[in-house]
Amino acid sequence: SEVADAVRSVESRAKRTKVNGYTILILSDNSSRARENAVEAKDTFEATINSLPQEGDPVVNVCTAYVSFAAVQPCLFKYLFMRSKEGPAYAFMSPEQFAHLKEKEAAYTGLAEDKAEKALTHMCVYTHGYASMLAGGQMKSTLEHIAEYICAAHKYLLVALRRDEE
Repeated sequence: SEVADAVRSVESRAKRTKVNGYTILILSDNSSRARENAVEAKDTFEATINSLPQEGDPVVNVCTAYVSFAAVQPCLFKYLFMRSKEGPAYAFMSPEQFAHLKEKEAAYTGLAEDKAEKALTHMCVYTHGYASMLAGGQMKSTLEHIAEYICAAHKYLLVALRRDEE
């Protein structure tokens, strides 16, 4: 696809020049097309999130998809979600998406809404950190390990939150 080709081109130039990918996207001669590709990729990412399986834990599904995206498309992930001084180009989730996922988490886990919000907030922080480390090259992980780590982190968090309720 055109987006995949653009991402591969940027990643290749980034490795060759030792300049980060989003700087290349912004400064390239075809930067308006690059930005359009990034928006298209963001739309594709959101469509992926919106079409996740309905079975299983909704927070684990979303977090696994986010981290997997960082592992598979590190340059694009950094451009979309890790911009520095001016903040990220896009938020991980809109406030409406967060509220909807919080409701799904409460229903799936049986947690009270405030505990579900706490669980989701913690998982967002963990997930973004994990994804950023993968995209930044500080660690490597297979897609299978990503799912395993996200699931384990969520499981331990739920145990702690339930213990706090007692």
